[in-house]
Amino acid sequence: MERLIGHADLAEIQKDRAEIGIAIGESRLWGKGIGTTVIQMFINYSFEKFSITKYL
Repeated sequence: MERLIGHADLAEIQKDRAEIGIAIGESRLWGKGIGTTVIQMFINYSFEKFSITKYL
């Protein structure tokens, strides 16, 4: 079963930098490495898509 458990976003994109954010909504899912995995995937995506190399 697939379901939405949170979100990740980029904001304040300027040249090669951006603010990155993530939220996992259900506290019972915190501390399981989900956020770490998502951030790593999101960093790779934002580099490939927007050439972002610095995060605030």
